[in-house]
Amino acid sequence: MSSRAHFGGLLGAVALVTGCFTVDGSLDASGGGRLTILYPPPKHATVQSETMRLRSEHVRVESVETVGDQTQAVVSFDDVTKLSTAAAFDWIRIFREQDGVNWRLRIVLPGPEPGYRALLRKRAAEGIGHGPRITLELPSPVLDAGRYGVADGSRVTWQIPTGDYANEPWIQLTVTYALAAESAAHSM
Repeated sequence: MSSRAHFGGLLGAVALVTGCFTVDGSLDASGGGRLTILYPPPKHATVQSETMRLRSEHVRVESVETVGDQTQAVVSFDDVTKLSTAAAFDWIRIFREQDGVNWRLRIVLPGPEPGYRALLRKRAAEGIGHGPRITLELPSPVLDAGRYGVADGSRVTWQIPTGDYANEPWIQLTVTYALAAESAAHSM
């Protein structure tokens, strides 16, 4: 089974049981940062197996613990665009580009596998659960939070509606934020 298929299945199970995954994190001016992720683990997962899936040369695992029927992991990374070097994140694509005096971050997430779409649509119609939620604290003020995004100073939160998540093969999240002063000084 491909990693994308495995993760798509996991996301479908997440949506059915808990309303999806949540991510709270921060991104520094260099593109590194830290994430706290709450998600249902894959079947038969252990703390040790999740630690191995979350780790790579660019991603360091700070902690993994069981919280009820979910797993909470805290990871740090040296480059947000290299999160996908860890097996647990190989389904996601992240792009970070400097555009003049601003940064643009683009996150591309796969939707759930087709087998879970009908169930998610039903839950959305019944008003049960929620789609994925991702919050990032950025090193400078948010200028544009993109589709699904809400900005509050240097923080952006994307809450993807369950119906949209169920119907889209891919979800693209974008944010544009000002070039941080310390980063601007180094690029001159």
